[in-house]
Amino acid sequence: MISEVQEAIMQKFNASPSLRDALSGNMFYQNAEQDQTGSYVVFSIEGITQEEIMGTADDNITDVEIQFSIFTDLNDGGMQIGLLSDLLMEAFDWEEIHVDGYHWIKMQREALVSLGYVDEVWQSVINYSLGIQKE
Repeated sequence: MISEVQEAIMQKFNASPSLRDALSGNMFYQNAEQDQTGSYVVFSIEGITQEEIMGTADDNITDVEIQFSIFTDLNDGGMQIGLLSDLLMEAFDWEEIHVDGYHWIKMQREALVSLGYVDEVWQSVINYSLGIQKE
C-alpha cells in the first residue's frame, strides 16, 4: 500500500500545474538530492493507522499520515514559502487521491507549521490525513 500511496501523491502533484510549475517539478519522496537548490517539496509517510468498523478487516478505514516539507532558498521575507504553501493546500485539501485498490475517503489537512527561515532556507510543513478503504 505504501508504494501505491507514493504513486498517488506524485500523480496528484503532476496533475496540479500551478504547484508543479512553481516548484519546477521538484517533489521528492523521503529525501531531496543533497545539493538541491531553488524551491522544492519533500513528502513522507509518517504513520499508518486502522479505524476498525463493523464487518471484516477489509472494511477498515486506513488513515495515512502524510507530511509535506516545503523549502525555498529565495530570500524574499517569506513571500515564496507562503505562496508555495497556498498552492500545495490548493492542490491537496479535500482533493480526491486515487490510490490503486482503495476507495478515497478524505485528504484532510491536519496542520500547517511555519518553521520560518533556518540556515538561509525558508521552510514550512503541512500535515495531512489520507483516509482510504480497500475496494
